[in-house]
Amino acid sequence: MEHLIKALDQIMAYCISLNLPMIAGFAPGLAEVQIQEITKNLPFRLPRELVFLYQWHNGIDASESFLPYYRFLSLQKAVDVYQRDLETELDNQGLEKPEDLLKRDEEEGLLYHPYRLPIFQLDARHYYIAHCEPKELRRSPILSFFLEEGAEQQYDSLTDMMSSIADCYANDAYYINKEGELEEDKIKVESIDKQYRSVLYRQEQAEEINKAIMLLEFPELEKELLKWYFPNEPEPVIDVIDVIETVADALTDCRDAHAVPYLLSALINRRINSKLRSSVAFVLGQLKVREAIRDLLDTLEDSSWEVRCQSAAALGNILNKGDTQEALEPLLRRLEDEMDVVRWHAATALGNLRHPKAVEPLIRALKDKYWHTRCEAAASLGKMGDSRAVKPLLKALKDSSEHVQCELRIKNEKCRISG
Repeated sequence: MEHLIKALDQIMAYCISLNLPMIAGFAPGLAEVQIQEITKNLPFRLPRELVFLYQWHNGIDASESFLPYYRFLSLQKAVDVYQRDLETELDNQGLEKPEDLLKRDEEEGLLYHPYRLPIFQLDARHYYIAHCEPKELRRSPILSFFLEEGAEQQYDSLTDMMSSIADCYANDAYYINKEGELEEDKIKVESIDKQYRSVLYRQEQAEEINKAIMLLEFPELEKELLKWYFPNEPEPVIDVIDVIETVADALTDCRDAHAVPYLLSALINRRINSKLRSSVAFVLGQLKVREAIRDLLDTLEDSSWEVRCQSAAALGNILNKGDTQEALEPLLRRLEDEMDVVRWHAATALGNLRHPKAVEPLIRALKDKYWHTRCEAAASLGKMGDSRAVKPLLKALKDSSEHVQCELRIKNEKCRISG
């Protein structure tokens, strides 16, 4: 357990140095006899890694933990969630015992597995879960579980997961934002995390990306790829949309700079499905590829609203004040787009340009019927700090009552400008 101990100690040290609010919520660790009592009715035994984790701390009494956006569940809460989900699955399947679920899983394949305990919770549908067995394991594989999609192995052990988290803190991939909240730099996290991901996960991702790249380079191979994805399906059943969505998901997960030349080529290739090109635009934005700016400005005029939306969002991630000359007019046009999500992302990107010519259009956007657009217009005006925006922001605050988040954003930006 030496490496696990080291990783947990490092995580605690970073939490203290950053003065994270959840520090006060760390619950004292449990004795092994307490762990045995809490888990005595489970159909499996906790792996030694998991026992050590709960001897370290018994969860965190806070809405978030040292893993951004996730709660670290107490052992009792983890067992309660497990038992609730187990009972639900047994009812759904018309079965009585966990062993019956195992047999059904072997025969038909189920999304739920009865030997997995939730540890970190994003929401009621998404967890990180630890795989357990009736016999005690030393290491615990960690899986990401989404209620509608099932589980996917992410790490070969809890030690690998904790080491990745510690490394993210060490390299500022996790940081405190201006609001004092723990946040992550997605690009840095992905770069660090892939070193710790399970071999199985990395192999599957590599295969998906390779197929995606092939489809991007050779759209005429679409039928062959369909057969590749669905080798056992008769041709009439094959659905191109399923393949496109699978490849788009693979692209969305891609954070590899080696893919950039393929992505740049795909973005402007009108032969490629618009869903794929919108995913390409998203990835270019996540990677902050400045070579993509000119092409993304062109795809702001695309006939597909999805492509326009993701192009505007990508520009919001990439642009800075020095890009005004070529980017201003295309983004101002998109602030009038028929699709609300396009207007929203255009407002964000205009804030990064901070050009005085954008102030009046953004003030008009404070009256947009879509509350996200109003919020982002307010945020962009706050960045620009132009006094012309103070009265319109005050008026927008009086008119905006249906979304607390929007009210707070407008109030904050009004205060920022007026001092």
